Amino acid sequence: MRKIFYACVLAVVMAVPVSAQKPTPGYVTPGTRPAKGLAPNMKVTDLGKGGRTFRVNFIKGDEIMSGLTEFAERYKIRNAHFTAIGATGKGLFGWADPENRTRGQKKIELTEEAEIVSFMGNIGSP
Repeated sequence: MRKIFYACVLAVVMAVPVSAQKPTPGYVTPGTRPAKGLAPNMKVTDLGKGGRTFRVNFIKGDEIMSGLTEFAERYKIRNAHFTAIGATGKGLFGWADPENRTRGQKKIELTEEAEIVSFMGNIGSP
């Protein structure tokens, strides 16, 4: 049985341009974007009630940030907010390290199945 990652995307926008900054070991460089085409099973449903509201479903193996970036580009969404729930089998997460703000986000690698109880954010293009 295939596990499904379900994300109810209220809106989403373009990722920040890639920075020219050199990577620091243990950190994700600011503005890093995932490669395209890493979420081939992504399904988008336009819920079309009121504003622009979409549901975006991912299947096990889809790369979430790659899919969300492609979704935003395809639907020409430039400024928005998103929220999601689901599960993941592996992932690369980050947290803001106030002492090393210029390095980017400190990497946290997850290599086991975990429930995503809160996944939210906003992305804006300049």
